[in-house]
Amino acid sequence: MLPKYIRLYEILEVFPDLSNYVLKLPPELECRGIFLKFHVSCLAPHEPNDSLIFPGQAAQIFYDFGDDPEREYQVSKIVTHAWDVDNCLWFCVKWGIGDLTWEPLSNVDDIMALDEYLTLQDVDKVENLQRVRIPSEFNTTPAVDLPRSAQLQKPSTKLHMQIM
Repeated sequence: MLPKYIRLYEILEVFPDLSNYVLKLPPELECRGIFLKFHVSCLAPHEPNDSLIFPGQAAQIFYDFGDDPEREYQVSKIVTHAWDVDNCLWFCVKWGIGDLTWEPLSNVDDIMALDEYLTLQDVDKVENLQRVRIPSEFNTTPAVDLPRSAQLQKPSTKLHMQIM
């Protein structure tokens, strides 16, 4: 069960005509891309804990916001590669957690899995890899051709939450 109210936040700016407030959020929320402006309907006045009525209750309860979005995951192996219509090289990466994602060369150019993949492909440089399109078993889009580079970017993992 998620907490309805996480904690007290400082109000940085007020927009009375729009009923919006800009809050000072903790770094663990800011780094997840949480927008700082909230409508008044998502907020509630802070009522401090009364230790006479509720003895032994912690005034500050820390909430686990989940995995750090900057956390780096271990690459298990590179499964395959493909060149897109803009002649950019992409790799299908199998992560240690089991997920498969398409990553541009810039995301994998200095990992050991790339060296192992190049050895398996019997090439010494990425420029010498065979020019292929995404195999159908890995294609996550209905398009026949590999989508443009901008459309293949790894989706961001932003946390969406309501303050109230």
